Amino acid sequence: MKRQVGCVFLMSFVTLLVLTGVAAPQQPKSGGTLKIAFESDVPGMDPHTSLGVQVQVLIPNLFNTLVTINENLEVVPDLAKSWEVKDGGKTYIFHLHKGVKFHDGTDCDAAAVKWNFDRLLNPEEKVLTAAFFTMVKSVEPLDAHTLKITLQYPTETFLPALANYRKGFPIVSPTAYKTWGKQDLPTHPTGTGPFKLAKWEQNALILLERNEHYFKAGLPYLDKIEFRIMKDGVTRATALRAGEVDFVNLVPVEHVERLARDPKVGVLRGPETATIFLVANHGRKPFDDVRVRKATIGYGIDRQVIAKSGLLGLASPLVSFVPQGTMGHKDFQEMYPYSPEKAKALLKEAGFDERNPLKYTIMTHSANPVLPTIATIIKTQLANSGVQVNVEVLDRPVFLKRIREHD
Repeated sequence: MKRQVGCVFLMSFVTLLVLTGVAAPQQPKSGGTLKIAFESDVPGMDPHTSLGVQVQVLIPNLFNTLVTINENLEVVPDLAKSWEVKDGGKTYIFHLHKGVKFHDGTDCDAAAVKWNFDRLLNPEEKVLTAAFFTMVKSVEPLDAHTLKITLQYPTETFLPALANYRKGFPIVSPTAYKTWGKQDLPTHPTGTGPFKLAKWEQNALILLERNEHYFKAGLPYLDKIEFRIMKDGVTRATALRAGEVDFVNLVPVEHVERLARDPKVGVLRGPETATIFLVANHGRKPFDDVRVRKATIGYGIDRQVIAKSGLLGLASPLVSFVPQGTMGHKDFQEMYPYSPEKAKALLKEAGFDERNPLKYTIMTHSANPVLPTIATIIKTQLANSGVQVNVEVLDRPVFLKRIREHD
């Protein structure tokens, strides 16, 4: 049995949005096609079972949630035009917009939302975000456009969980699920979003086209969005300079300053609410031992060096899943200063030393060009604590498949 750590690390990014044709802000105009370079294809577009950062980009274009989050990180209406909180925070009454249609022409009403909750809470469906909704006790349509959700206990996490597209609750057409089944639904995403899937050429192109029946007046502005799959970071940067694409969100970090000097290219920088994190498989030895986890993920890693060398200062060290600027953030960096001596002591307590060194594999993927670089830095750092690390770099689809299979 392999000892593995699934990779993605302990950093909070500065957002780098790289785009061409930058001009002063103007009033929005309708029409046109936005061309975006994607670093990897997606395994599917079922918002409840498909993994991947690229999936998270597509989902808000194809689906809506009951509530969403605005640019100030506030929970605001989406499919629900309003809601009431009763019974000391245990009961929520959502009032839905009328006349909302899924892309297949069927009604998005209270019954459809209840069906989505039933699917979410069904263990056999293995919905990725089910763990965020364990507080839900019951869901009851009061009429076609009113929904009552009763919680087992009051919690401030319920609305943010509903609102977050990455870990939230996009509403899927029940009819599409019944038509295509669980296996084929990821290739036939059917929501209420501003765009609908027009074409998917695997490993080449994902084309979204405007939803003419979108329930939010005047939106979307664009006619189409093209996601062109370009796995190589240099290729993406070259395509941007040549005007073949309008937007890139992942380029090799060493290209950032070069792009910033190009007068035809704009690099927008700002705080990112996403994290890169390192995950140990707690179900396997030796990572079921907290001393091993503290040594290898805590004291054995120098986050400052990773941020400076691996990401050229474009990220901030983080000892938490919750980055600065989001609800619940606390700065825990003092908990785990880089200390190979403390790491060695903990590993010795756990039964590992020079005669019996800890050996394991860090698994990562090549779609994000910085991840293999950071994995190699971590390998070098952990060697100072007597840990022998192998780095395995996979194609993103294989990486995601092995995560789902706990391999």
